[in-house]
Amino acid sequence: TYFFFFQAEDGIRDFCLYLFFFFSSRRRHTRCSGVSWARRCVQETGINAEYMGIIKNKLLMQQLQTPNSQIVAAPRQQDDVFADIELAPPDQILGLALAFKADQDPNKVGLGQGAYRDDDGKPYVFPSVRKAEQIIASANLDKEYAPIDGTPEFIKAAQKLLFVGEDVLAKYGKYVVTSQCVGGTGSLRLAFEFLNRFKPGTVYVSNPTWVNHNQIVEYMGMRLVEYPYWCPEAKGLNFPAMIGSLRQAAPGSIILLHACAHNPTGVDPTAEQWREIAKVCREKRLFPYLSLIHI
Repeated sequence: TYFFFFQAEDGIRDFCLYLFFFFSSRRRHTRCSGVSWARRCVQETGINAEYMGIIKNKLLMQQLQTPNSQIVAAPRQQDDVFADIELAPPDQILGLALAFKADQDPNKVGLGQGAYRDDDGKPYVFPSVRKAEQIIASANLDKEYAPIDGTPEFIKAAQKLLFVGEDVLAKYGKYVVTSQCVGGTGSLRLAFEFLNRFKPGTVYVSNPTWVNHNQIVEYMGMRLVEYPYWCPEAKGLNFPAMIGSLRQAAPGSIILLHACAHNPTGVDPTAEQWREIAKVCREKRLFPYLSLIHI
């Protein structure tokens, strides 16, 4: 079995698996050393890579890491099946973080990624997080596979955090279904895929909203509509325009709402405004989708 890796200049790391199976099949009919086969992989695909290696054993790895064995990519060939794929634009938030890191101004202030930092600008890890890490490390977890919907203990704890009080879960627990996902983006992606399959409808998002919201909705092929949210003049929530837009939404529309700490404005509806939003969603038979990333 051969495993290979490469450091790409133009974001084509996702080709790894494709190339592995493609060239593994060709390897059966070709007699060549591991190093020469690695060179052939690069030459035949025209991948713009700085380095590529095949891990078979220590000797082969040493051969690949020596200067004489360094693999340089050949120019892309005209029959490159990926030649018409455009490079995706850089992520706005992460791109800003990279620009901040590269800036040499001693007085710079980073307002991009939402992370706590100390007076020196370094990420601040709360003592409670350190304590939780110690508890996990000392728990001697067995690393067993979790059920398809997630770890039961985690799911139960998440439900208690969201639906405060045992009486709430006792009364409405039969309506609660929880699935553990990989991060906030993974949760959004899975939920929108579920809705697109079983309850398709136009998705309403605030203007502005977290950039990933729009990208995921558009990737799913769902219709996207923005509802007013931020008022630049008042530097606050434009609730009349927002609630008016929701009243005009067609029944069955999916309304994406930020439960708290609205991204990127930080402005949230009041308790009374939330009740009005719930009333409109119920009367218009809208599907409220609350994003709880910052709860």
